[in-house]
Amino acid sequence: MKPSLQLFAELFLLPGMAALLPWRWCLRLFRRVARGRRLYPEVEWMLRGARAAGVVDNEEEWRSSLRLTRIFSYADLYLSMFRSDRWLRKHVDVTGSWPEGAFLAVTYHWGAGMWALRHLKAHGKRTAFLSIRFDRATFQNSRLRYWYGLLRTRETSRAGGDAGVIFTGGSSARIASAHRDGACVMALLDVPPRPDQASAPVTLLGRPARLRRGLARLAMEENIPVVTFRMHLDRDSGRLKLLIDNPLHAETEEALMEQLAASFGCALDADPCAWHSWSEVELYLEPAVA
Repeated sequence: MKPSLQLFAELFLLPGMAALLPWRWCLRLFRRVARGRRLYPEVEWMLRGARAAGVVDNEEEWRSSLRLTRIFSYADLYLSMFRSDRWLRKHVDVTGSWPEGAFLAVTYHWGAGMWALRHLKAHGKRTAFLSIRFDRATFQNSRLRYWYGLLRTRETSRAGGDAGVIFTGGSSARIASAHRDGACVMALLDVPPRPDQASAPVTLLGRPARLRRGLARLAMEENIPVVTFRMHLDRDSGRLKLLIDNPLHAETEEALMEQLAASFGCALDADPCAWHSWSEVELYLEPAVA
């Protein structure tokens, strides 16, 4: 377990500089910290998973890139809390556009998505976010992690136009209700499947894998349009990149899962160091055949 002072620096002090400093100064600070090894030691676990998946070429570059991804994912909260839509227009490059009406916006634990919520809101969309329900025990009784989680949940709701948060566990009816009320729902595809949950066979990183199929099933049953997107920090330019795909069109749940997995694979190919779940990659991949 990390010392409280280190955890405070990782969750609040360092990323909170984004609320105080000009963005170019912030980037300079974040890049310097990313080259060290004192903060965010979980990067080593992420690197180990990526190495086992056979995607790492230069380990030092991966460490720095993964650490910068972690720092920005926390700073994303403070930017959204304290910066206006003027910041969005100045620092975010957008490819594609959101469709008309309400839809299911699907993304991944890749990059950081708070400004995607802000972008949806700026275009007249109210968006609820699908999240696990948590309490202090979820964060191994860490008060700092719990407080950060509460802060992020509150800002997620505000950034989405106060459409609220839909907690998992019997969430299908609430997602369908939100859609009927004209609200979008943002959800993460790459939550590791548990043995007791329905999952679909897909291909990831060139290997057989499995992803949860609940979102695809609900979308087909309720006739909810599905739009995939991804948002991350371009570590070279310091620009935020929002890529919005065209709505997916599928006749079956299986076909929709294939399209969702392909979109996820494109994100991993485009910037593997933007994925936060490398330490859990084996939970997605099927065991290799001897």
